[in-house]
Amino acid sequence: MSFLRSGRHGEAVSGTAPQQHRNNTLHVLVKPTGRMAAYEEQLLKQLETHPNATLTGHFRILEEATGLTIWFETVDRDFTRHGVT
Repeated sequence: MSFLRSGRHGEAVSGTAPQQHRNNTLHVLVKPTGRMAAYEEQLLKQLETHPNATLTGHFRILEEATGLTIWFETVDRDFTRHGVT
């Protein structure tokens, strides 16, 4: 995530992010990378090996396989993004 450090009219803005937020001068630009996270490949492989697993089940299988802990809501978002319902 990058922070645009300029004011409303292009003037330079100083201060920390919380100060800029309070002053309404902090603007966050989110740039999607278009790349899959490494764990997403694992999730898609899990669909083939565990087609009847619940979202919570996939989250737990992923945690066992990779040591990565994510929420089942994240699993749901990732599956939805790849057209899995």
